Amino acid sequence: MSINSLPNIPKARQMTQERLKEVLHYNPDIGDFVGKIKSGKRTVGKKAGTISNGYRLICIDYTIYRASRLAWLWMTGSWPDNLVDHINCIRDDDRWCNLRAATYQENARNKKPGKRNKTGKVGVAIGEKADTWIAHITVDSKTQNLGCFEVIGDAVEARCAAEKHYFGEFARRASNA
Repeated sequence: MSINSLPNIPKARQMTQERLKEVLHYNPDIGDFVGKIKSGKRTVGKKAGTISNGYRLICIDYTIYRASRLAWLWMTGSWPDNLVDHINCIRDDDRWCNLRAATYQENARNKKPGKRNKTGKVGVAIGEKADTWIAHITVDSKTQNLGCFEVIGDAVEARCAAEKHYFGEFARRASNA
């Protein structure tokens, strides 16, 4: 017997903008949700949610949502088609001006260097010769070599120029690369 066929157990209700506005208030300038009604541990007038893995999570009607997705619903009246990207890469900065719709591929372009990255710069690696730097970029699953440089700053500039060309608004800035 499936849970959907059990008697007297209501199916999960799809969160709507109307229901969201009944239980929380969102301030798009600072990105905070504040409780409007007491529910579980949430109290009226207090900031809603908790931080997990850098993201603010908010429980409404026994379902956990990312605050960024709730902000999207609050402001637009509909759920995002794919992901909500934090432009400045700060996962709990849910100000409306810091959020944008993104595909999975676009969101992956706006990432920080991996743990194994030895240069601290996305798309820049140490060359075979000790004093060289290699810049590269992957577009449509194909890695393109951008050149070999004697100065790391030149490699970073080459990578940033390629990002702006291929990724547009989802390009990481040189200071964040």
